[in-house]
Amino acid sequence: MNLDTLDLLLTTLSPSEQKYRSGLPYHNWDNLEKVLHNGREVYMMEINDPKGPSLDNGGLLSQYESVSPVSTARISVKRNSRFNPVPEHVHSYIEINYVYSGVCPQIIDRTPVTLKKDQVLLIDTNCPHSIPALGGNDIMLSLIVQKEYFSFDFLLSLFRII
Repeated sequence: MNLDTLDLLLTTLSPSEQKYRSGLPYHNWDNLEKVLHNGREVYMMEINDPKGPSLDNGGLLSQYESVSPVSTARISVKRNSRFNPVPEHVHSYIEINYVYSGVCPQIIDRTPVTLKKDQVLLIDTNCPHSIPALGGNDIMLSLIVQKEYFSFDFLLSLFRII
């Protein structure tokens, strides 16, 4: 895939983004379990929760748009939907966010953070975070990594490379 094709893929509005841009919100957050985290309620987002976001073909979270079928049992890549906020939530996987274009403001454990183009953010498991609705030029990719991926053998292999 060349860069022009990738850019077109990432910037084209999906059907769900078209709905969000016209004012129709994503309502399935109400189906997710809420948990107490440091005295406040947050959504618990688990990949295989039948009441909420789930794995679909390619292992990508269904409320996000597939960038490509890059997925294994422990890693997947997704593009975050624009025009729709993501309320405060936690999850058991590690999330690595990369801003492809624009900006992506987030609230990470009550601290505002704004990522700009080409910046990366690592969010650990059980860290509460939220994202306001992104604009049309605000494109963020997320690498979802199951905690088990960072096994002792994986970390040991990194030291062999160095």
